[in-house]
Amino acid sequence: MKDLPQETRRSINVATVASAAMIAQQIAGKAERDGLFLVNFPATELPKAMIAGALLSFVGALILSSVLSRFGPRKTAPGLFSVSAVIFLGFAALYQRAPALITVLLYLHMASFGILVISAFWSLINELFDPHTAKIAIARIVTGSTFGGVCGGILADRLTELDGPTGMFLMLSGLHALCALILSRMNGPDIGDRQRAGVLHGLAVIRRSSYLKQIALSVALASGVAALLDYTMKAEAAKHYLDEDSLVSFFAAFYTGTSVLAFFLQRLLADTTLRRIGLSATMSILPIAAMAGSLLGAAFTRLPTLVAAKGVEVILANSLFRSGIEMTYTPVPPNRKRAAKSIVDVVAQRTGDLVGGGLILLILAITPLLTQEIVLTSAALVAAISVAVIARLKRGYVVQLTESLKRGLLAEATNKPNPSKPADKPPEHTYPAVVSAEDSPPLGDLIETMQALISDDPMQQRRALTAPNIDPRVASLITPLLADERLKKTAAAALETLGDRINGQLADALMDATQPDAVRTQLPSLIESLGGARSANALLLALEGTPFPVRYACGQALARLTEREPSLTPAPTRVFALAAAEIHRASDTHLENPPGGLPDGAGLFEDDLAERAGPKVEHLFNLLALVLDREAVAIALRGWLSDDRRMRGTAIEYFENVLPEQLRRALAEYLPQATRPAGTDSGK
Repeated sequence: MKDLPQETRRSINVATVASAAMIAQQIAGKAERDGLFLVNFPATELPKAMIAGALLSFVGALILSSVLSRFGPRKTAPGLFSVSAVIFLGFAALYQRAPALITVLLYLHMASFGILVISAFWSLINELFDPHTAKIAIARIVTGSTFGGVCGGILADRLTELDGPTGMFLMLSGLHALCALILSRMNGPDIGDRQRAGVLHGLAVIRRSSYLKQIALSVALASGVAALLDYTMKAEAAKHYLDEDSLVSFFAAFYTGTSVLAFFLQRLLADTTLRRIGLSATMSILPIAAMAGSLLGAAFTRLPTLVAAKGVEVILANSLFRSGIEMTYTPVPPNRKRAAKSIVDVVAQRTGDLVGGGLILLILAITPLLTQEIVLTSAALVAAISVAVIARLKRGYVVQLTESLKRGLLAEATNKPNPSKPADKPPEHTYPAVVSAEDSPPLGDLIETMQALISDDPMQQRRALTAPNIDPRVASLITPLLADERLKKTAAAALETLGDRINGQLADALMDATQPDAVRTQLPSLIESLGGARSANALLLALEGTPFPVRYACGQALARLTEREPSLTPAPTRVFALAAAEIHRASDTHLENPPGGLPDGAGLFEDDLAERAGPKVEHLFNLLALVLDREAVAIALRGWLSDDRRMRGTAIEYFENVLPEQLRRALAEYLPQATRPAGTDSGK
């Protein structure tokens, strides 16, 4: 937090306060809703209410999608909170006259409008921060929301005893009014193009995006598990608590207790868990724990075990899962997010409720005596499916980060050369092919060629290099001529005509420490031109223990070779080990600008970025691009070096999701020290 700009810290703090008030209202409202409903109606009516609330929320989500697309969350979120505050004032005024009707309306309002305001709030948060900053911000904001849940549970218990439903409705209205006031004064960028969109536009956006469909399915499955566990606990509670005050107090105590535990879990583990085990693993904790709790509840169907099963689900849903699911939206473009997020949040969640409610009604109709056990077993099965679905989210998240990076530099990229364009090959020369052993030149001619090559006469050397029928046995005499500026192109062309018959000799020369760097830096492109696994292995071996100019040339050559022959791509573990070695090879610092400079050739980066990054950073990221999306790596480095906080945050988040943790940490420490201001001589 301390490293963030003051305006960003202020936005996080304001959003945290609003989140606390919002969830305090939600928890208190749910406690009041559940207590009033079970007093006025039997528990068997709960599935019907769940289904009605789900259907109503579908319509609301489609309307909200259109409103968000047109006006953006900065205006929509405060407006929705204001409308909700007015509705609760109406409940307070009418409850004494029609308690049953207001109870039904309260249930429908909490099930539909209540989730819409939360979705609008998180839509606003998702547009305020880049993906990397969002990881910090969302963890802090969710911590505030869990603290708000604690306050909401306490308020529900106290107000029910002091002033009954009317006082509770007034308090709920005041909390949403407070949220509207806070959000209306929140500063932050207003991102994305406002567009006029029909109510079905959001569905079309989701239909075209496999990633959004994965998020929606994850939310729906988690909601289905929650609905099944919710019914079992409430049905059992209705058997033990028969009056309104005791039921409201029970639910208030339950929501307060789970909120306290969620607060501490979020405070202590959320940020660390997201960074250490990643997004999908953090989200998977919820269905795994819910599956265990469901099986325990099915084996021992008692109120304490059912409270424990539901409690674990609520704690994780309001902490780790909430942090994870909101992170999944951060790389999605604002125009798509506005159109789709409310539908995913609301429709997917209520679809889970709808399916859960329908399943409960079916079980009640078929086996009313074993309802609890079958419902809990079904919850365990749904949770198992959820684990499998969430496991696929990480790949989609990384793809979205990559696309976000590319979008951020699209205008720039369209006017500049492709950074991943392979290096130009040396000019083609017409030389006779190497003859077979039977057609080798006479021994006298071989000796004459050798004498010419070791002479100090450039004319004799050039004639020997351009002569027909070059014998592979003279390759070791041609190699030193690569250091001669007058002859290096001719020598390289002569070696190239010898083909893979001298692959081993070139590899030996590359690793020969007695050869000057001016020779060794020319060899990687020759080895690369031969192709095949032997060439790839030779270049990889040289990347492990040669001077920096040689490693630099080998990295570029291997990148060209693997781009041409993807099957030769080395294992990621080996590449990551090479990258880590580059970071920790402090003794090579003085070689960053070696005498004679670095070898020519198109690298991973455009000239301005290569100059700003410096050759060592360019080489390091060229290695990473061997096993990662090449274009994304180049754009991510540009984003990391950018002054644009959103681009920089997206770049950091990309690397945090594709690199091992140890390498990621080393890179984060190394990169700020190794990069240089634009215009500094890179030595290239």
